[in-house]
Amino acid sequence: MEGKNDALVEALHEGEIDLAIADFPEDFRGIALEPYYEDEIVLAVSDKLLLDRFGDGINEVKKALAETRDVRLLLEVSFLMSSALSVSGRIARKLIRQAGIVPEVKTSSGNMETLIEMCYLGEGVCFCPEKLLRNLLSEDQLSAMTVLRFPEGGTRYTVQFGWPDEEKDWPLRRDFIRLAKTAEAL
Repeated sequence: MEGKNDALVEALHEGEIDLAIADFPEDFRGIALEPYYEDEIVLAVSDKLLLDRFGDGINEVKKALAETRDVRLLLEVSFLMSSALSVSGRIARKLIRQAGIVPEVKTSSGNMETLIEMCYLGEGVCFCPEKLLRNLLSEDQLSAMTVLRFPEGGTRYTVQFGWPDEEKDWPLRRDFIRLAKTAEAL
């Protein structure tokens, strides 16, 4: 089953699934957790979009973004937003509130892959998981993007395995977790 974080956690609580891989941002009663990997929400914008919006001033804008990480510099650009219930949507909204802006939202979608593709095509800026961005786009595509990290913005999170904690150790679950962690390390 693939779904949004909240839907996966709900399905786990309802007994519809035996194991969830999700961001568990709160302490959930009755759920055993094991870390899978860490990721970070970054802000991505295509250099094509920056050139279209800022023309000859693109290098100054890129330099200012790199130095300040001030999302207010992108107020002239449309935003591509994910659901407020997703990790990226939750963190994006926090960073936008901290910046004190109300951006123009061009598109809102639950499909992060679509948002990243739209971002790459120059349709807007996107807050997205760094691993997904790097896995979805080629090196050539990434080289045509400006990617900002927010080191003090609370943008890191841990994706975890979760299962009902009353269950005894289940060899199939243990094997699945081991294989998933092995694949992640590659």
